[in-house]
Amino acid sequence: RGGKCTAWEGGLRGVAFVSGAGIARSQRGATAAGIVHTVDVLPTLIAAMGGNAAELAAAGSALDGVSQWPMLSRGLAGARQTVLLEADPLASPYSNRPPGFVCSGDQHATPYYALRQGRWKLLLGDPGAD
Repeated sequence: RGGKCTAWEGGLRGVAFVSGAGIARSQRGATAAGIVHTVDVLPTLIAAMGGNAAELAAAGSALDGVSQWPMLSRGLAGARQTVLLEADPLASPYSNRPPGFVCSGDQHATPYYALRQGRWKLLLGDPGAD
């Protein structure tokens, strides 16, 4: 339901694939349904290469994300249960978006917000056309 620039799953859920020798044989071709946020990509890549993102925090460069490598490589539970999917206080025909900025979901009349907790999602405001 929904598409780009909406708070519906069609505007927020994306697909990706992971391949390589670090994937357990039992997980090859499997689907993971955990919650992954963009900020999880770097810690996950660091873990996939055998590193530890927590060491960056000790060096004063903490990352906002969490490693999702155990979920992707071994099928364990995801490290994230809650994520703020959208908080767009400028979603309005009268917003201060840059000139020429057009998005298929820009028919929002009010700001909108989306928060996901496990399999539940809270939508506030105008989530966009479905």
